[in-house]
Amino acid sequence: MSREAPRAEDRLYIPALTGVRAVAAWMVFAHHFFLAFPLANPWRGMLRECHVGVSLFFVLSGFLIYHRYAASAAMRASFWGSYLRNRAARVYPLYLLLTCVTLLVQPGFSARIWLTNLTLTKGFSADYLFTGIGQTWSLTVEECFYFTAPLVFLAAHHFRFARVALVSVLLLWTTGYAIYGLVSHSISYTYFGRCVEFFVGMGLAHALRRDGVARTAAARPTAALAWSTYGGLAGIALVLYALARLGEEPGKFGVFTAPGQALNNLVLPVFVALWFRGLVLERSALARLLGSRPFDLLGKASYAFYLIHLGVIQKRLMQWLPLDPGIAAPAKAALLADAATLSRLGFHFGLLNLIAIGLYLAVEHPLNQLLRARSRRPLPETQAEATAAATAGVPAGSAGGVGAV
Repeated sequence: MSREAPRAEDRLYIPALTGVRAVAAWMVFAHHFFLAFPLANPWRGMLRECHVGVSLFFVLSGFLIYHRYAASAAMRASFWGSYLRNRAARVYPLYLLLTCVTLLVQPGFSARIWLTNLTLTKGFSADYLFTGIGQTWSLTVEECFYFTAPLVFLAAHHFRFARVALVSVLLLWTTGYAIYGLVSHSISYTYFGRCVEFFVGMGLAHALRRDGVARTAAARPTAALAWSTYGGLAGIALVLYALARLGEEPGKFGVFTAPGQALNNLVLPVFVALWFRGLVLERSALARLLGSRPFDLLGKASYAFYLIHLGVIQKRLMQWLPLDPGIAAPAKAALLADAATLSRLGFHFGLLNLIAIGLYLAVEHPLNQLLRARSRRPLPETQAEATAAATAGVPAGSAGGVGAV
């Protein structure tokens, strides 16, 4: 395959996909606080499995990084310098600030915990997976994708993308098996097990590039024909329902069964990509809602929301606004299922979003722009630079364990 020159559609901004980030982060919040909802199965079971928000983020990350960098990837220091600097500027400043605060206000962490957290490598080890800001284990997964994605793009300049993707996934699976064996940690919490989600996102971006995103987006069908949008959503809902049924036993998550892992890591990303295709190409009411100004702001602040929805700030809010979601004491779940608890949960949720917006506007965005300005050849911020870090997570399955991206 010959190398393509960057085209105008590479700069295309898709507001609805920014709104998706807010929805995905809220799904993770619902997953972590599901015991506060007075709902019977299967609805409560589906809330339990809302960790699937991580798949939304991983597929979205693959889509946007391919969309922004695939054509311009090169084995040159200038490309790698700008690329890695932009990735670090987007992910690291707010993470570093909140991680240091977390480790300092909770003394007793070892030097190794500090090291694995500050280098974003804690996700490689089950022993350190949930240390620091527990849900940031998935940033290790993102970090691995960032380092390997340009190599995939370079290979795709010379070979068919489908062939490159297949070989890459098989190589990653083999490497993961050689290092970890067939264990839940590798399948659920590492790039080796989660790589398909990123490649599905890249595959969608590749297909849309081939068909011409700018042309097709400019001639969207009417909402009545938005089969990808609502078909993808229906598929996501079916996977959630299936995971809920697989996890009906007390204290059990469906995603930790063998069928559940296959559904989460292999089947769900296809439906997520179908939904994203609809949001890009179809003119639907949902696309307009997710692309609205409020959702655009909430989506941009979703990384901050992800970082604080569990952790030091969230615990301080709990002390001020008492609400035990059942994470630490599941036996109290029955006492929480009332209107007062739900109202407190809603207020808690709203405050976290406001704090996240403040962090985005006052800390995250200014630092991002400052670090980019120091680049010798800064790249303009597009949606690809505004993605990835807001990830969600697969449940830890134990008290004190959390998930996120």
